[in-house]
Amino acid sequence: QLVAAQPPLEVALAGRVTRLPGGSAILEVTGTITNRTAARVAVPPMNARLLVDGSPMRDWTIPPPAASLGPNRQLAFASSLTDVPQGAVTVQVRFGR
Repeated sequence: QLVAAQPPLEVALAGRVTRLPGGSAILEVTGTITNRTAARVAVPPMNARLLVDGSPMRDWTIPPPAASLGPNRQLAFASSLTDVPQGAVTVQVRFGR
């Protein structure tokens, strides 16, 4: 399950956990940031949180792919984590301040 940030910038997320031989796992999070306003908007870092079976496991920062985003434009971003525990994985992403 993925939970995205709220406007003025919109975030669309996709995530995939890949289990590797030996039991470890990699979480890959990809997405787009969209500016639906009529003005250029600063793009702050994104604060991400990994929850497994509803419990917070790890927080990390996803750097912005650009300092700002023009009107009605999109930016792609990607981030990954290693050593993801077994269980139901949820990722929350919100813009930092």
